[in-house]
Amino acid sequence: QHYFIQSNLRKEQNMTLTIFYAAVSLMLIETVLSSKSCIQSADGSGAGTTCTNDKELYCSRPFFTDYTGAAEGVQYKCGQCEADTEGTTCFQCKPLDSVYNCNAPPALGTPFKCWNYTEVAGKWEKEQVTCTPLEGKALGCNSPAITRTPDSSYVSKSGCGPCPTDTLSCRTCTDKELCNAAPRGLSRVTCVISSVILSAVYLLVY
Repeated sequence: QHYFIQSNLRKEQNMTLTIFYAAVSLMLIETVLSSKSCIQSADGSGAGTTCTNDKELYCSRPFFTDYTGAAEGVQYKCGQCEADTEGTTCFQCKPLDSVYNCNAPPALGTPFKCWNYTEVAGKWEKEQVTCTPLEGKALGCNSPAITRTPDSSYVSKSGCGPCPTDTLSCRTCTDKELCNAAPRGLSRVTCVISSVILSAVYLLVY
């Protein structure tokens, strides 16, 4: 009988401890949620501020694409990304998974300039653009390999950064700003010189 009394007493003590720990855990979770903060400034600067809706478990911000910068039309805010925008134009995170203000802008490297190529009426036109690399990324520009006749094989969306894939239709340069000013393949002058040399060789041989 004494054994059963001790056994029941231990069960009651264990149950009391379980209830106590559960209550403390709920209090901690409630405290964290009620004090959750996200960056909510227009440009992502400054410290985070407390979210007014304590049921929101997410923070969100514009999605950053390396070398081209932040997506437009997306706010720094409490709450999730709009439908079908996460990973494309919007980034979302849970403060509980990492730290408060998890939607702070990523650290950026030193901006530089490249030429951006756009097809207009069957020809490439270029303009200078400012590239925004993420921290630790090196300078790099890309350009169509052949600029005389545009085609769909050049798939880069910007002259900033390396080619999406190193194919014959795209060339990467990393030596300096605006290094992609000229075609990275054979230029018009090079082709003319090559033709002259081949013609001369033909006359000498035949």
